[in-house]
Amino acid sequence: PLSGQKLDGVNASLREVGMALDRRPFGDPAAVGLAAGKVVTQVEDLLGSIQGVSLDEGDEVEALKRLCALAESPTVDYESARQIGWAFTIILQAYEPWASNAAFKEPIEQLQVQLKLNLTWGQAEQTEAQLLDALQAVSDYEPEKFQTIMRSLGKLLGQ
Repeated sequence: PLSGQKLDGVNASLREVGMALDRRPFGDPAAVGLAAGKVVTQVEDLLGSIQGVSLDEGDEVEALKRLCALAESPTVDYESARQIGWAFTIILQAYEPWASNAAFKEPIEQLQVQLKLNLTWGQAEQTEAQLLDALQAVSDYEPEKFQTIMRSLGKLLGQ
């Protein structure tokens, strides 16, 4: 099972990578390499510990609640918020009792718009427009708005 200590270790190592990057312009390559290597090893260990693990009935609700709680972190940036948003929508869609619940529709749509969760596929000439849209979404990201949406989803979950 996934251990909190393992996650704490990965987070500590990621902070080491950040510090190595901040030591001088463009970072200290040797220190970044060492710290990044440590992160890779820890993440591989985490992946090994969760391979083959599946959710039991009822675990979906706990996972959704944890995602709502995770959204409260003051350090959730746009990309982290996107990962939380994608995970929440995927788990919700798979959880039959709530997959078609109309109460979730509006906050999920708000997440999809704010975080640009619906990826478009198509012609290469659309790439430039998609890039501009993506950059605009990053620029417009408001952590408080994201947290408000996630709080409303948490209330719907009984959190």
